[in-house]
Amino acid sequence: MDAESSSRVPTLIHTSRESPTKGVTVASDLWMRKAVRTRVSALFAIANAVAWVTMFFAAHNSRSHGTVWENVAFALFFFGVALLSLLYAHRLARAGLLVSSGEVTIRGPLFTRTVSLADAQSFVPGIQPSFGNGTPCPMLERKDGHPLGVWALGREGFVSGYSRYLEELQPMCDQLNELIHSAQRASVHVDTAT
Repeated sequence: MDAESSSRVPTLIHTSRESPTKGVTVASDLWMRKAVRTRVSALFAIANAVAWVTMFFAAHNSRSHGTVWENVAFALFFFGVALLSLLYAHRLARAGLLVSSGEVTIRGPLFTRTVSLADAQSFVPGIQPSFGNGTPCPMLERKDGHPLGVWALGREGFVSGYSRYLEELQPMCDQLNELIHSAQRASVHVDTAT
């Protein structure tokens, strides 16, 4: 083997399956999310808002004059649904996981949950209940026994055959567990120092 061939970089082999940790930086005091998942979902919600506004203008023509209150109610309905879609898009884009020095914050599409580090046990791969089949994602197990799913770190697209996806999430859960355990150890050191 000559010197030139030994210094070559091996060819990367690409697979059709994407790594569950691709695009996610696991670190404390940093919002963790799959940017593609959250942004694409937000774009769909924005498209929904645009569709409602378009339907308003398509359905509301100048030939059909109703009373002023009928027109106001018609506009309020369509623009109200569009506004709700935009608010939902904002929540989708900001969804994520934050591990700080004293707590774990999970911001989902609808709710934000904050768990103290003392109550957080570990992350495990699991299925977050939702409409349809649910979302494979890291689940924060708490001491009270009620797990919380991290939608922003979940699997994109239509999912079937959950066991494979749950296995693929294990490395991310291991990294998240390392992160919360180091934050818990640091929290104990701060408490004992004071």
